[in-house]
Amino acid sequence: MTLRLGLVAMLALAAPLAAAESTLPQPEQFAWQWHLPIPAGQPMARFTLSEAHYARLLRDDLSDLAAFNAQGDSLPLGPASQLPGAWPVATSPPLLVLPALRLPRDGGEGIDRAQLEVALSAARRGLRIDIDPAGQPAAPAADWLVLLDGLEHGARALHVELMPQAVDALHARVEIAGSDDLSDWRALGPPQTLLSLRQDDLQLQRLGLDLPPGWQPRYLRLRRLDGAQGLPIQTLRAEPRARIDAPGLQRISLQGTPVAGTPGAFDYQLPGPIPVERAALQLADGNSVARLSLLSRANADSGWRERLNTVAFRLDDADGTVAAPAQSLARQRDRHWRVLSAPALAKPPRLQLDYRPDAFVVLAQGDPPYRLAAGSARARRPDYPLAAAFAELRSRHGEHWLPPDIQPDQGQALSGDDALRPPAEPLPWRRGLLWALLIAGSLAVAGLALSLLRKAPDGR
Repeated sequence: MTLRLGLVAMLALAAPLAAAESTLPQPEQFAWQWHLPIPAGQPMARFTLSEAHYARLLRDDLSDLAAFNAQGDSLPLGPASQLPGAWPVATSPPLLVLPALRLPRDGGEGIDRAQLEVALSAARRGLRIDIDPAGQPAAPAADWLVLLDGLEHGARALHVELMPQAVDALHARVEIAGSDDLSDWRALGPPQTLLSLRQDDLQLQRLGLDLPPGWQPRYLRLRRLDGAQGLPIQTLRAEPRARIDAPGLQRISLQGTPVAGTPGAFDYQLPGPIPVERAALQLADGNSVARLSLLSRANADSGWRERLNTVAFRLDDADGTVAAPAQSLARQRDRHWRVLSAPALAKPPRLQLDYRPDAFVVLAQGDPPYRLAAGSARARRPDYPLAAAFAELRSRHGEHWLPPDIQPDQGQALSGDDALRPPAEPLPWRRGLLWALLIAGSLAVAGLALSLLRKAPDGR
C-alpha cells in the first residue's frame, strides 16, 4: 500500500510540471494586438503582414504571432505557404525573347499594317528584319517595333541586350509607346534611361525598361529622344508579370547612420524580421559613383555577411536622375544592415529593401471578436495541421475556393513591454526534479510488479 501511495503522489506532482512545458499561448503573454475582421459565416480567412506587424514581432521565425477569440482561446493560425494553392506564390518567370524590327523615324509612312504583320511574324521565327518604305534597310535613326503577344499576365519590364560596339558607351533617353492597331499610339509613362558605360574596370549599367501595370498593348514602340542615332539593340526580352493574386513586393526605405571610427561605413536597421528579396542603394549626391558592399546580420551578437558587392551611381541632368537598379538577394530576415563604400562616402546612401510580405491563414473558432497578437518572449505558436482543414473546405466549395482576404486593423497595446521581457531563468532543479520523478515512478512501477510476482502462489 505504501508503494502505491508513493507512486500516486509522484505522478500527481509530475503532472503539473509536465503540463507547464506544453501550454497553449495566452493573450496576456503578447505585447500588441489587432482586430481580425473575419466575415460572419466564414470558417477560414487569410491576410498578409504589414510593416507595423513586423515591427511588433520579437522572434525571427514569426512564432510569437498568434490569434485568439473572444473567450481568449488560441485559434489555429499558420503560414499560407504550407497550404498548396491557398495563396499563389509569386515566382520569377523566365525572360522571353520578343519579336522586334526597326522602322524609320518618320513613323513608317508607306508601310501598311499587313507588311508589318508579316515582318513581325518573320521576326517571331528568329529572322532579323529592318524595313523602310522603299524596302531598303532602315537608317540608323530608327524606332523599334516590338510584338508583345503571348504573355498571359502581360509584361512588367523589358530587358535590353546591346550590340557589342555599344556596350561601353551608351546613354540614351527612351520613350515607350503602346498600340493595339499600329496606328494610334499612347505613351506608357515618362521617358526612361538606358545606360551602359565603362571606364577601366568600372562599368555602369541600367538596361531595364519598366512597363506600367494596367493596359498591356499588343505592340510597343521604342523611340530614342536625345537626338543620337537610334538604339543599338541586339535582343529584347520581356519579364512576364507574376499572377496578380500573389502578394506583391513592398519597399521599405532606410536612412543610414555613420559607423564611429570607420570612414565610409553606415549602419541601417529594419523594424522587424522582414523577408528581404532585393536591395537598391541610392547615393545622396548627384553625379557621383562609388563601389559599395552591402552586409547584414541577424542580431548585434552575430557576424556580418556580405550580401551584395556592386557599383552604385547617380547621374543628374536636365532629363532627370538615373540610378543603379535594385538587385536580387538571397531571401533572409536580418534586421541589421551595413554599407561599406570605396572611396569613402561622406553622406550615407539611402538603402531601399524590397520584400514580399508573409501570408497567414486563420480558422474562426468560438465567438468574435477575433484578434491577432504579436510580440512575446514567453509564448510560441504551435504548429497547427491547417492543410487538412483547407483540403476539406476545398472539397466542399470547389477546387478554386480561397479563404476571404482580410486585413488586421485597429492595433493597440495588449501587455506592452512586459510581454517582451524574457522569463526568469528556470531554477535548475525544476527540470531535474521532473526527470527524477519520472524515473522514480518507473522504478516504483517495476518494484510493484516484482512485489506482486513474489507474492503470487507457486505455479501461477
